[in-house]
Amino acid sequence: MDTEEIQDVQIEWNKIKNVIVEAAKESLGEKKGKMNEGWFNEECTATIQEKRKIMLQRMTRSKGKGKVILLQARCAPEGG
Repeated sequence: MDTEEIQDVQIEWNKIKNVIVEAAKESLGEKKGKMNEGWFNEECTATIQEKRKIMLQRMTRSKGKGKVILLQARCAPEGG
């Protein structure tokens, strides 16, 4: 396949995809909001933070001091 044929296939695929997406939006509507909004609460957040803390403690016992910073970065909660 040459470059022109590949571009043609991509153009046709985008047309098909757009028709499918638009039809789905019309028949199903668009869902807004967060997926976890109904059940994910502060208790879940606290549990995850505790789990990360325990995992970090376990991993730092078995790894050298040089890996502590990497492990802390991996275990840090998102956005903080």
